[in-house]
Amino acid sequence: MTTTPAPMSPAPPLPDGVVPASGARRLGAFLIDAVLITVAYYGITAVGLAMGLASNSIDTLMTMTTVSGLIIIALAAAMTAWLWTRGYTPGHRLLGLRWAAWDGAGPAGARSVGWYALAGLVGTPTLGVVPIITLLVTDPQGRNWIDRVCGTVVVIAGPAGSAAPRSGPVAVPGTAGMSRAPGAAGPVPAFVEDTQEQPPLTASQLRDRLGAAAAAGAADGPFAAPAAFSSAAAIAVTEPTGVGPLFAPTPAPAGPAPVPAATLVMDTGQRIALVAPRTLLGRAPVAVAPWEEADTVPVTDPDRSISKTHLAVLLDGDRLSVRELGSTNGSAVVGTDGARTTLLMGQDVVVPDGARIELGDRSFTVER
Repeated sequence: MTTTPAPMSPAPPLPDGVVPASGARRLGAFLIDAVLITVAYYGITAVGLAMGLASNSIDTLMTMTTVSGLIIIALAAAMTAWLWTRGYTPGHRLLGLRWAAWDGAGPAGARSVGWYALAGLVGTPTLGVVPIITLLVTDPQGRNWIDRVCGTVVVIAGPAGSAAPRSGPVAVPGTAGMSRAPGAAGPVPAFVEDTQEQPPLTASQLRDRLGAAAAAGAADGPFAAPAAFSSAAAIAVTEPTGVGPLFAPTPAPAGPAPVPAATLVMDTGQRIALVAPRTLLGRAPVAVAPWEEADTVPVTDPDRSISKTHLAVLLDGDRLSVRELGSTNGSAVVGTDGARTTLLMGQDVVVPDGARIELGDRSFTVER
């Protein structure tokens, strides 16, 4: 009796708002890293050889060669540790990309290092041709075959910005090609600038303006005023005594200020009142899809460790949760017992009472 092996379960979909990087963008980051590594390797080697040869001593030449090799090894180890802990290389950092684990899009850690090890294994005998082709051949979910082996994906590091609303003159519909009647001064303007609110007219000012308009209208032909308003004498307006200007706007009653459901207290002293169900935090947060209705609150960060759009704070009744949005330096929830939970991109984590939330090098607590 033969048994059929069970098919492999498909990889879970990426969380909402997580966008995989294109193959061309990943190739650009790969080439940037390759150029930097090549320049560093041959530059350090050339300096070591030049200093050793200039000494005219075999011992010095061997020493400088050894020192150059140790420097190269130290740089490679530092870059590997940076990739493991931070989730990006210099090329990814320049192009706004980040390595993530496919099962939840959290930090990739050792998986990203494994990706480069496997790429180097197949790329060395082919002079880098196979990794380059691999980066350009991806599935609809943005993964190549090395990604599927290592369980990794490269994503855009945070939500993209959106175009600012256009300001300035506003076109008036239906005015294209229009002109005034013969005898009028100048063409009809195609654009109208925003005007300031004019003060209210008194009765006497209203009478004078209507009278002037009626007198001018008699000579304008098509724009002549009706007979009832052909003169100022036909307008009977009585100036009230002891009453202010006519048509004075009535101020709308001011509604009660919204009561914040909670307040975030930053370690810098900044206080952020939460009044909306969803609030985006960052250096300069942008409310793009699917966060169009969310409030945006810039967070003071002199060290610039917080990303442009870093974290979402979600309110549901008395429950407060946070969601990592693909920041560069990540986020975490630290409980009262000191236990630290690193946030995965797109995953909601409920904040317990007394906990501290870390955003890059900054942190805040919740005050209710």
